[in-house]
Amino acid sequence: MPKHAAAAKVATGTNRKIRRANAALPMSDNPEGLSEAPTNTLFGQPASANAATGQKRPRAAATTDHAPLKVKRKQRAAAPKADPAASLQVKASSLQSKKRDVPSGGSSAVTSTKLVRPHAEVVERSTKIWEKLRTDKTSDAERTQLVDEVLQLFEGKEFEVLQKHDAARVMQSCFKQGESSQRDALMRGLKGQLFKLALSHYGHFLLLSIVRHGSAAHKQQLMTELKGHVAELFVHAEGSAVLQLMYTDVASTSQKHAMYRELWGIEFGMLQSASAQGEAKTLKALFESEPLAKPRVFKRMEILLSKAARKGLSSTALHQRAMAELIEYGDHDQRTELVSVARDSAVHIMHTRDGARVACGCVRHGDAKDRKAVLKAMKDHVSDAAQDPYGVLVLCTALAAVDDTVLLNKALLAELRPKLLEIATHAHAKLTLLQVLAPFSTRYFTAEQLAVIGEVDPRVSKKAPEQRRLELLVHLLPPLCDLCSANAVALACSPHGGAVFFETANAACDGATNAAEGRTRMLDALASKATEMVSAYGEDDSGRTPLLTHPIAARLFKRLAQKHPEFALGLLSRMRSKLLDWVKQGAAWVVLALLESPATAAKVRKHLLPSVAEIEASSAQGCRSLLASLKGLK
Repeated sequence: MPKHAAAAKVATGTNRKIRRANAALPMSDNPEGLSEAPTNTLFGQPASANAATGQKRPRAAATTDHAPLKVKRKQRAAAPKADPAASLQVKASSLQSKKRDVPSGGSSAVTSTKLVRPHAEVVERSTKIWEKLRTDKTSDAERTQLVDEVLQLFEGKEFEVLQKHDAARVMQSCFKQGESSQRDALMRGLKGQLFKLALSHYGHFLLLSIVRHGSAAHKQQLMTELKGHVAELFVHAEGSAVLQLMYTDVASTSQKHAMYRELWGIEFGMLQSASAQGEAKTLKALFESEPLAKPRVFKRMEILLSKAARKGLSSTALHQRAMAELIEYGDHDQRTELVSVARDSAVHIMHTRDGARVACGCVRHGDAKDRKAVLKAMKDHVSDAAQDPYGVLVLCTALAAVDDTVLLNKALLAELRPKLLEIATHAHAKLTLLQVLAPFSTRYFTAEQLAVIGEVDPRVSKKAPEQRRLELLVHLLPPLCDLCSANAVALACSPHGGAVFFETANAACDGATNAAEGRTRMLDALASKATEMVSAYGEDDSGRTPLLTHPIAARLFKRLAQKHPEFALGLLSRMRSKLLDWVKQGAAWVVLALLESPATAAKVRKHLLPSVAEIEASSAQGCRSLLASLKGLK
C-alpha cells in the first residue's frame, strides 16, 4: 500500500474516535471535558459550589491526561542596542587607533593609512609647506624652493591628489606663485587629464587658476584638451565654470565659433574649416547651407539648454548665445515654448549682449503673460536697467512691442519720471525717451543696437506702432516739456540732453499730442538763456563762454533754428543788436542757421551784407561757410 494511502486511513480512523467520544459526553457545564470548569465560561455561570463562596478555581489543564502542556512560543529577535553600521564604524575606529600605536616603521601602520586615505602622508607634508609658501614674509628664493618641494612630492600623482580639497589648494598656490619652469612642469604632469580635471569638484579650481595666471601655451593646451567635450562641460556644474572662463577670456573669435558649433552636434563641431558647415558662425548660416539639419539641431540644443537650465547654468555666455539664436531663428511654436522657459531668467542676464537678445526676444515674441512677467521682474530696477548699455535695449523693445500702454506707463515710465533729468543726460538711458520721441532713429541708435531690439512681431503685437507711440506720448510729453523748460541750460550743454530737448520739441509739434503750449514754453526758455554765460568744460568755472558759443549747445541752437521758425525768430530778436559781434565770437554756425531759416533769412541777410569784409577778415569758426552763403544770396 502506498504511504499516502496509509496516512489517509489512519486520519479517517482518528476522526471516527473523536466523533464517538463527543457523542458519549453528557450535557453539562463542562462540554470540553476539562478536569476543572473554567472560572468564566461562555456557557453561563458555573454550577459548582465554589461559585457561591467566591473562591477562585484553579485553571484547568489543557490536556486530556490532566498534565499541563508547555507551549513553545516563537521568540522575537531582540532589537539591536545600536546601529550595526555604527558599531562597525566604532570597531574600525578602535582597530585604527590600535594600529596607530604600532611604531612608524611598521608595515601595518603604513598599510592602514594607505587603505584609509591614499597619499595622506604626502598631502599632509605639502600642507605644512603651503603654510610657509602663502605668507607674505617668505622671500622669492625661498618660495621657489618650497614650490619645488611640493612638486617633487606630487610628481607622478598630480591628478590623484587634485581630487582632495587641501591638496588642490596647495597646487593652485604653487601654480600661481611658481616660476614659468615650475608651471610648465606641472602642466606636463597633467597632460591628457585636463578634461577629467574640469569635471572634478576640487580639481577644476586649478584650471581656473591656469586660465587666470597661465601662459598662452598653457591656455592653448587647455583649449586643445577640452575640444570635443564642450557639450559635456556645458551641462556640468564644475565644467561649465571652466568653459565660461575659457570662452570669455581665452578663446579667439574663431575658437568661440568652434565651441558654439559643438552644441549643434559632434558632426558640426568636428568638421574641417574647408567645409561650408564648418564655416557657419550662426544657426542662420547653418540652416541656409543645410536646411535638413534644422530639426535635429534644434532638438539637440533644446535638450542641452533645458538640462543646463535645470542645474542653474543659464547665465553662461554660451547658454545665452544659444538661447538667443534659438528664439531668433525658430518658428512660432518653438519661440513660444522657449520664451516661456527663458522669461524668468531674462532679467538676470540682460546686462550682456546675448542676454539682452534673449530678453528682447521674450518681449517681442512672448504673449501678454510673458511680457508682463518680464516687466514685473524689473520692478524697482528700471532706472538701473536704463543706464546699462544692453539693459536699455530691453526697455526700448518693450516700448516698441507691448500693446498694453497702461502697463508700460505703470511699469516703466512711472519709475523714470522722478529721474528724468538724470535719464535725459545719460549716454544710454536717453534711448528709452528717444525710442518714444523718435522710434528706431539711426541718428541715435547704432545698427548693432537696432539688431538686438529687432523687428516687432505682428502676430503678437496687434496695435499700430503710431497709435502705440501717441498713447505713450500722452504720458511722457507733459513731464518732458516741464523738464526742458526748467533745465534748458543743463540739457543744451549735454550732448545727450540736447537730443532729448530737440526731439521733445519735434514730438510736441504733432497736434494729436496737445503739447503746443509746452513746446512754446520750452523754446522760449532756451532762447532767453542764449546769451547767458556758462562753463565751456563741465563744472569747471574757468573758461566761461556764452551759451550760444558753447561747443555742444551751439549745435542744438542750429538744429532748432532750422526746424522751428518761431524759435529762430525769438533767437534773432535777442541777437540782432550784436549779430556781427556774435559771428566774430564763434556763433557763426548759429547765425548761418538763421540765414537758412525762411522765417529769418531776409533779416539776417540785410543785417550782414554790409559787413562782408569784416566777416571775411575774421578767423572765427564758421565764418567761411557763412560768407559763402551770403555771397550766394547776393
